[in-house]
Amino acid sequence: MKKKLLGLFLTIATTFSLAGCGSAAGNNGLALDAQAAGNADPTQAAGSAVADDDTLVFAGAGFDTQNFNPVFSMTMLNKYVLDAVYDGLTYTDENGNVAGAIAESFEESADHLTYSFKIRQGITFQNGDALTADDVSYSYDRYMQDDAINGATLTNYVESFEQPDQYSFVVHLKKVYPFFLSSISGIRILPKAYIEANGEEYFNDHPIGTGVYQITEIVPDTSVTLTAVENHWRDNPEYKKIIVRNIPEASTQLALLKTGEVDIASLNFDNLAELESFPNISVKNLAKTTMTAILVQGAWENTGEAVQNEDVRRALDYAINREDIVNAFFNGYAAPEKYWKASEIGEHWDPAWKATEYDPEKAKELLAKAGYPNAFEKPTVRLYVASGDFRAQLAELIASYWQAVGVQVELHQLDETLEMQLLRGNGQELTEEGVGAVFLHSSPCGLNNGLLAKEIFYTTTGRCSVIRNDVSVDEIYQKGLEADTLEERNKYDLQLMTKVDDELKYTFGVAYIDQLWGVSPKVGTWLADYGNNQGGFTAQYYKTIKK
Repeated sequence: MKKKLLGLFLTIATTFSLAGCGSAAGNNGLALDAQAAGNADPTQAAGSAVADDDTLVFAGAGFDTQNFNPVFSMTMLNKYVLDAVYDGLTYTDENGNVAGAIAESFEESADHLTYSFKIRQGITFQNGDALTADDVSYSYDRYMQDDAINGATLTNYVESFEQPDQYSFVVHLKKVYPFFLSSISGIRILPKAYIEANGEEYFNDHPIGTGVYQITEIVPDTSVTLTAVENHWRDNPEYKKIIVRNIPEASTQLALLKTGEVDIASLNFDNLAELESFPNISVKNLAKTTMTAILVQGAWENTGEAVQNEDVRRALDYAINREDIVNAFFNGYAAPEKYWKASEIGEHWDPAWKATEYDPEKAKELLAKAGYPNAFEKPTVRLYVASGDFRAQLAELIASYWQAVGVQVELHQLDETLEMQLLRGNGQELTEEGVGAVFLHSSPCGLNNGLLAKEIFYTTTGRCSVIRNDVSVDEIYQKGLEADTLEERNKYDLQLMTKVDDELKYTFGVAYIDQLWGVSPKVGTWLADYGNNQGGFTAQYYKTIKK
């Protein structure tokens, strides 16, 4: 039997979902936000009765039922819904290659600065309106507006675009960007006439796209129902209806999986033994598909925050016992992580990379060298994490490691949308609260090219950038983009990781984590079963799942 950590970390509830930042002092000086979210009982949510054979019920946590407009939606679970409801010009197929979706075909110019798309004719939105290049132009323009959250690829790289005719669309780039075709798969095409006739506020409440599933019901904070579009132009999924239920409590998810009231549920790493007596439930293990790291925002500023000191950041890194996290918290379904956004399934993974060794005495020495806590106006480390899954528990454990070496910690568990807003900042400027904030953040790691992910976190204009004041990283990144070969590009990627992770210590990895899913007998193969995890529980899952 694997050893267990203190019961606190294996049994605490993970359902904090905060609209504010009030905090109450807890044991050992740990301050924990404790405002509960709403009064809805997830066990009474839509789809609580056992569904029919054509309906699949998914138990999730952390989606924003008020925001299925793809221009603004941020949470990972929302992304899975959006990718089923909308289409982009391109998508990533089951082999990890870029393929045409709304674009029937595409061409790249010899200088790599112009991309020409032929729009597929006969595509209709879910209200029956025909899709044309007008919708594509409208969508790209909307994503490039100042209030858009998910248009960084366009604003950073697109010089202009044009539509020569109703079924042609041409994009001109400011500079070479070899990931353009894969990046625009996340730019979903919006219904221009529908939005202009009804207004964007109406569209937010009644979203439509061209995807294989249409949103047919939204129960605020509770569930969203997706219904398959009949005779869809591309896909004909086997399940006619998907009900995504917002069930923050892991124990409730497991209980409903056992009773057959949900068909798919995320599993904790300590509850697998409970399923041994339920032979009708099988476990899908997507090995090492998620990476979890510590990100420090505003470390380059000088506002009195302790984490703006390099020795303090290094102390926080040494104080984390990754082996204990891997073996006791994750029960062996993980591995210590070194570099953020460098996946072992990537093309230049080096098994010689070793995560920081646990050394609490070294951490204490570094804190003393930094003069902690008296040398700092703001010595308390503010740790932010999204609520609703394992991250909330893991954040408490990491906070306890830091406290053990003498660090004052204030833990904030936020609704994922609020956490992402704080991490991203307001445009390119961090909010006052964001400066000096520390995030426990997780992300899929199904990356075909490591440099691609660095734009978001490791360039000054990235929407989640931890750099923002150091243009030298942009120079490294740009040289990587202009490299002639993947091997050469990976050298620049390693330079970025060495600078940000090793030299500056603005980020440091915690663990590469398996994704464990419990599924009912109704669930057959999914995309991950074909050997390409696409970052774990992929959005393509809803479209490709077999009975």
